[in-house]
Amino acid sequence: MKKLMTLIGLIALVATGVCAGSLTLAWDGTADPYVAGYRIYIGSASRIYTNSVTVVGGTNATLTIPTTPWRVYYFAATAYATNGLESEYSNELVWTNTGFPPYNLRIRTP
Repeated sequence: MKKLMTLIGLIALVATGVCAGSLTLAWDGTADPYVAGYRIYIGSASRIYTNSVTVVGGTNATLTIPTTPWRVYYFAATAYATNGLESEYSNELVWTNTGFPPYNLRIRTP
């Protein structure tokens, strides 16, 4: 289980999308057999997440987002285990919808 709690330190998030109302997030997965899936947290302020998406069986998610230009979004990922334990948040990805594709961002822990 210690692997699960340190896993999130290795997760990278990538955001790509177009201003058509969708944003695709991708992250580095793990081969840890205890990991059942991932949760992507979304908010409009740093570390204040108001929504989440649960992803099972993959390392990407496509989200529908408002197409408001210059709106800032904050994302973080966690991994969760088959027994329900959840890791800490990953580093935060901050993304601003400029209205100009492509969006290509990557964060990685040091």
